[in-house]
Amino acid sequence: MATIEPFKGIRYNMEKITDLSTVIAPPYDIINQSGQDAYYNQDPYNIIRLEYGKEEIGDSPANNRYTRARDTFNRWLEQKILLRESQPVFYLYRQSFTYRGTSYQRDGIIAALKVEPYGKGAILPHEETLTKPKADRLELFRSCRANFSPIFTLFPDRENQVERIYAPLLERPPLAGFSDQQGESHRLWAITSPARQKALQEYIAPRSLLIADGHHRYETSLRFSEEAGARRGRGYRYALTIMTSLHSPGLLMLPTHRLLNGLSPRQAGTLLKIASRYFELQFRDLPQGESSSELFPELREPGREPPALGLILPDRACLLTLKNAPGTPGRLDVSLLQELIVKPLLEETPEGTAERVISYTTDQRELLKAVVTGRAQAGFILSPTPMEEVVVRARRNEKMPQKSTYFFPKLPSGLVIYSLDQSM
Repeated sequence: MATIEPFKGIRYNMEKITDLSTVIAPPYDIINQSGQDAYYNQDPYNIIRLEYGKEEIGDSPANNRYTRARDTFNRWLEQKILLRESQPVFYLYRQSFTYRGTSYQRDGIIAALKVEPYGKGAILPHEETLTKPKADRLELFRSCRANFSPIFTLFPDRENQVERIYAPLLERPPLAGFSDQQGESHRLWAITSPARQKALQEYIAPRSLLIADGHHRYETSLRFSEEAGARRGRGYRYALTIMTSLHSPGLLMLPTHRLLNGLSPRQAGTLLKIASRYFELQFRDLPQGESSSELFPELREPGREPPALGLILPDRACLLTLKNAPGTPGRLDVSLLQELIVKPLLEETPEGTAERVISYTTDQRELLKAVVTGRAQAGFILSPTPMEEVVVRARRNEKMPQKSTYFFPKLPSGLVIYSLDQSM
């Protein structure tokens, strides 16, 4: 069902860029203003200039962050800062990291993925998307005609058959290997053997790929492919992806907590009343300092029954435990929060209000500090979403609210670039 192809990837020239850790960056959607500045200052060739360029005073349709990204991309190719592979390849990518004292290792296959409408079944989404990020990515695609950041997809492989295909490569030196400032290790190998390439294609072909991260990028790639139409080459029908096994022990998913700010006085005043319709409320004192790790021990495990949410207010905290109410829209806490609290809270407000008043974080300490210091009016702490629940809902064509999952760590931008014009 899913079609993947080897491609002529574009990578940094390691004769000119000796430390790759200085030129990669996270995906654009988790970079704030200070982070953008930091990556700009880190290296003049950092991928941030292509992936998430700065806006400048005097920007116009002829000169803006998208056109500057295009011109910079072309200049780096001309200067051989970036080099294109001489032959189509798949890549094996290994990302090693530590989270809360536990070491993880996550392998993925980097490929060109044929983009198709969701209804065909080859690609399964699990989250709703937002209009603004897709408009931003579309403008970047139109200018650069390239993918600087991969879509993270997952495939079923309980018996580790794909690992058997690529395992011999691990005995060879990688094309690139480095550790970044977060202590994560990145290693990359090229899969050039036609037999291995064919084996990977044949394994993936009858299966569906679940989008773990990159829904906005995928949907924008599909739209741009349809926009380009037949007048463009076949490379426009593909997008950059990293595919990892659903059953990988290195697959770590964190909860994405919600911050509310910009509520009207009436909305803020009715928050607890709305919550009490479907939830039992148990109030608690706020913790001393900025640690909330022990505030809601009930939320540590995914799939808790009955579902519960943590609520942080400026002067107190509250555990919200779902009542046995009929007609609830599902038992995942992220869906319960959206349907039973957020939607009633924001009813009769203009479309797009949710995008304005809700922000996201995976850090409970950051959430607590934001509420206590007045930068947010309230915060909701969620449990991790069980991976099996994500898969079940995706196969039933049920989309979860935006930012329902956070696969940690994020995949880097700039490790391999896919050019719609030059890579196929």
